Amino acid sequence: EKEEKLLNRKEFLINIGFEKSTPSKEDVKKNISEHLKLNPELLKVDEINQKFGERKADVLAYVYGSKESMDLV
Repeated sequence: EKEEKLLNRKEFLINIGFEKSTPSKEDVKKNISEHLKLNPELLKVDEINQKFGERKADVLAYVYGSKESMDLV
C-alpha cells in the first residue's frame, strides 16, 4: 500500500491466485472490494500481470478518495 496524496489515491500491489483462466478486471475489482471492504465505485484495477503458465498474478489497483478525484485521472 502506497499513498499518493497529490492524486488523492492509494496504490495497492496485490498477488492473487486462481484456478482457471486469468480473471477479468471486473472480477478482480469485486473480489478486492469485498475482501478489503472498499467502495467498488472508487476502486480501479489498472493492471493484471501474470507469468505464462502460472496460476497467480500481480494486480495493480488504485483506491481513490472521491469520485471527483477518480474522474480527474
